[in-house]
Amino acid sequence: MRVTKLRKFAGPCLTASMRRGRFPLAALSLVLAVLPASATLAAPNPAPRPSDLKVTPFAGAAAIVGRIQPSPGCEKGELQAWLSIESNLLYQVDVALQGSFEFHVNPGKYNLVVTSSTGCFVEAKVEVAANQLRSIDLKPALVRKSASRAWDWVMPSAQADCPYCNMMAYSQMQPSFVQPMPWWGYYGGMTYPNFAYPGPWGMGMSPGMDMGMPMQMPMAMPMQMPMMNGGYYPGHGGFSAGKPALYFEGKDGTEVSVRVSLQDQANWLVAVPSHGEKAWTAKLRSNRLVVEGAEFPYFFYDYRANPASLQDTAGVCAARGDLIPKLQDLLKRAGFKANEVKDFADYWSVKLPPSGRYCVYPQTQTQIDAVAHLDIQPAPTSITQVLFLIQVEEALTGKGRFAKAPTQTWQPTPVRAPASADGIQAREWGVAFLMSDKK
Repeated sequence: MRVTKLRKFAGPCLTASMRRGRFPLAALSLVLAVLPASATLAAPNPAPRPSDLKVTPFAGAAAIVGRIQPSPGCEKGELQAWLSIESNLLYQVDVALQGSFEFHVNPGKYNLVVTSSTGCFVEAKVEVAANQLRSIDLKPALVRKSASRAWDWVMPSAQADCPYCNMMAYSQMQPSFVQPMPWWGYYGGMTYPNFAYPGPWGMGMSPGMDMGMPMQMPMAMPMQMPMMNGGYYPGHGGFSAGKPALYFEGKDGTEVSVRVSLQDQANWLVAVPSHGEKAWTAKLRSNRLVVEGAEFPYFFYDYRANPASLQDTAGVCAARGDLIPKLQDLLKRAGFKANEVKDFADYWSVKLPPSGRYCVYPQTQTQIDAVAHLDIQPAPTSITQVLFLIQVEEALTGKGRFAKAPTQTWQPTPVRAPASADGIQAREWGVAFLMSDKK
């Protein structure tokens, strides 16, 4: 679709927005100026093809698996995958060229998009039924020379009715303390209204936007259910672990295998690379993980589980601007490396739900093992796990678990690794939020 066609279908939307005073003329001029006459708004959807990834969907749910294939002009660069229901973002994950991915979803229709730091893009429409495993390979195509500007991105078809109407929402919701914005922040902020949240969040948002679901309550009402909206995800557990990132340190060439065993009432949400029935096997190279030719900085997974085994007495509380620096300090003191702490800050500085203040209840290996056990071979000389369960101030009602400020200050205990030339060390950080069971 060329820019002349863009003007035809976007014109009524933009004109209506201007009549309502929501889209300034300067922004319209900028949109039309940056699109060259030969610009294409979307790369062709890839054709699904068989995959060797073996994954068992959660009962009554479905799974979407596949690989990212290189194409001319798209042989390098960082990649992000975005899975949404129309414009409601469910998952955002780091992926790798030639690498695999695994998403667990409810039956329905989804948009799957991959973007890159070098300006590559691909979109696929995926529909899945209950208990179905859907395999699809994606091949991003070069559509822009840069991913550094918000308006250099094509919009997915979920936004085709008005591809630039989210521009003002983006300018209002990007976290002011995140400087600079990660390369993926520009595309995400302009495309998904709930981008600055960990996922679909609550209902009846004040001042009027419900992040991740249709409005069901008057706009003037305050936020209800200040937690993840679990109706969008498989399972029934009361919390979700978002982006546990598992790093390894060891001698180049060391082969590492990891199997994550989820305990009762827990289920998978995401795994990158795909975990499936084979689990993970990789070779270390400069403390990165090489899996079937693809290179990953860490193993990534999300899951949903019952919070009964988690502790809610020890923790820390902080204002919004102080929270991420405080959690970075705790990770450093727990023994995490500088790059691992930076990865944490880059992502979670952008994805925190809005609140003036937060309380955090850190979980360590004892609590985590009760819901998601790691079987690592060879056995590491040390393993450090920290999962920060975060509550917004609005959820601190005093009624129920995780509804009161911690009564004890949590302090990390650094893990001392025995000296070993051939041993490996494992470190995992993650963030968790309570999750409702209904939309």
